[in-house]
Parts: sequence; C-alpha cells; structure tokens
Amino acid sequence: MTTVAPALFTPVQAAARLNRTRTFVFGLIAQGELASLKLGKARLIVPESIDAYIARQRAAQADR
Repeated sequence: MTTVAPALFTPVQAAARLNRTRTFVFGLIAQGELASLKLGKARLIVPESIDAYIARQRAAQADR
C-alpha cells in the first residue's frame, strides 16, 4: 500500500511537522511566513511553504 502526502496541511498537521504548537503556526501565517488558504471554514497550509520556512530558518542559522 502506498501513502500519498497531503496536498494541503491543517494547522495541527503543520504544527506536528514543525514540532511546534498550532498557535505558533497561526502566528507564522499572520506574519506571512507560511502560505495558507481557506476552504470553507478550514485554514489550510501549503506544504511547500513549510519546506521554504524550514530552509529559511536553516539558512539563518548557518549565517550566524
């Protein structure tokens, strides 16, 4: 059986991927650090924006 990565993540899934809290994820969305969209009442995060956020954080750490 193959597993398919989700096309979009819920804030809880994004938080788990970042090992942070749901509130932290909503803060990143508000700051424009994570791209998201609304489908109905649901706020969903674009997986590529999570990868880009991680890359930016790694680059910032490498510059220190």
